Amino acid sequence: MVTIRQVAACVVNSPFSAPGAKLSGTLSVKRRLLGYVAPKFSWSGVIDRGRVSLRDHIGLLRGPHLHLNLIRVGSDNFTDKHAETIDKALYKMRGIYARVGIGIGRVIHPLILISEAMGHDIIDEHCEAHELVDEWLTDNDGHDVFLVLSSWLDDGLIVRGVSDVSNDGCDKHGKDDMSGSVVSLTGIVGFVMAHEVGHFLGLEHCDDDPASCAEKPNNVMSPGDQGNPGWEGLTASQATKMKSHCLIRPGINC
Repeated sequence: MVTIRQVAACVVNSPFSAPGAKLSGTLSVKRRLLGYVAPKFSWSGVIDRGRVSLRDHIGLLRGPHLHLNLIRVGSDNFTDKHAETIDKALYKMRGIYARVGIGIGRVIHPLILISEAMGHDIIDEHCEAHELVDEWLTDNDGHDVFLVLSSWLDDGLIVRGVSDVSNDGCDKHGKDDMSGSVVSLTGIVGFVMAHEVGHFLGLEHCDDDPASCAEKPNNVMSPGDQGNPGWEGLTASQATKMKSHCLIRPGINC
């Protein structure tokens, strides 16, 4: 029988892991296998319909899954409450993707200090989000999600996240498209994160590709704020598109 530690080792000890990501010492399932970081975590306000059990999580890792780098920009200003918001967002995103057979694998949490962020801890426009991503790309096989504390305005509209639709491979340093996503810790963050990462995995807005969303009218890829009470997740055709992306890892074998 495969142990939880062996499963965690398969995920964490990837040859492409960031320095320091190797599994050793006491295993924290919450932190090392699931990627949650808040010192204390309350599940109040979390939508149970998206819940993924530990058994389900391990099962999903045996199929297509995605590694994430949740990068806190201006980390000096992040509190334990913000860490809890990040955990709840990861929990919700994990549930959305699990419903279409995509797991969330290794999750690491790099930090960018205010003194290092060159002013990009506050995003004022789309080009600044691009500059942030280009400056701080990680050198591993996870998708980079840059977390900032505030939303911003674009033509008078509130923007809570941004990501290009990626169509030119997985060489982060050789892409013309934006090589990561930027998500603010405002609104319903888990849905915004699922939406923006969905863009990177090849999904368009439902307005631009209505056929892909036809099965679920309240789709995560609908434009605007995500997470209305009637959300229906993703469709089978969207899942097929996502699973074909080079960033999606094959199932672990351990």
